[in-house]
Amino acid sequence: MAARRNDGFETAGLSLLVVGGLIWAVALVSAITVGAPPLTILVAVAPVLIGGFVLLAADRLLARSDDR
Repeated sequence: MAARRNDGFETAGLSLLVVGGLIWAVALVSAITVGAPPLTILVAVAPVLIGGFVLLAADRLLARSDDR
């Protein structure tokens, strides 16, 4: 019987990536119109994007360890 993957991590990871990407895109457009450096915006939103990638990676790693 195949082990079930933890879909909670995948859903949370994808949600963080989508929300972080949307926030970053809106902030980038507003930064360009105001004249603020885009790198500042990326650094501010980076933890949200990194959190999404970490949760997606955790979902993959847990699935592998369950397959033993």
